[in-house]
Amino acid sequence: MTRLYEIEFEDSIRVKHELKLIFKKEIDVLDVAQKALLLSAYQIEERRTIVNKILNERKPIEVTENEFLWAYFSSEQTLRKEIIFRSFIIKKLVYQNNKTKLIVGLTYEKSRQWFD
Repeated sequence: MTRLYEIEFEDSIRVKHELKLIFKKEIDVLDVAQKALLLSAYQIEERRTIVNKILNERKPIEVTENEFLWAYFSSEQTLRKEIIFRSFIIKKLVYQNNKTKLIVGLTYEKSRQWFD
């Protein structure tokens, strides 16, 4: 069963300050980043579900603390019209009734592990 995730930034002022340098002025930086991180979290779950199915395994599929989420920003959103990936780390998971809140912070992971 897929969990409902909610993204919360550990330091939203820092995230907004850093990301506003790459986005067009009319873009809501925090909203776009939250959507990109939600997509990343759900893609991780989907990949793990597929691997479990193919390999007949029952490994956990949920995202965990200290895991990287990669936010993808399209060329239409950025000032230089380039595709940008930005890494965030899950600092804390807060479980609520029917959803999990992911507290994320910026990180400077340089390499993208496409097949984790």
